[in-house]
Amino acid sequence: MAELGAEPVNFAEELRARMPSEEERAALNLAAGTPVLEICRTAFTEDERPVEVNQMLLDAGSYVLEYRLSS
Repeated sequence: MAELGAEPVNFAEELRARMPSEEERAALNLAAGTPVLEICRTAFTEDERPVEVNQMLLDAGSYVLEYRLSS
């Protein structure tokens, strides 16, 4: 992306905890009653132009999410 002048410098994430659909549960091989974490991460250039969107679905019982934020 850098060669296109679209290097991401900022990211925003939306994080939701929810129950999976039957299709998601089957695809992730989850036990009944297991919640998922849904993350949508958008990468922005210095001029706030979105250049990438990444959607993830995680087994909520198998991951620990750590965030470091500057003030």
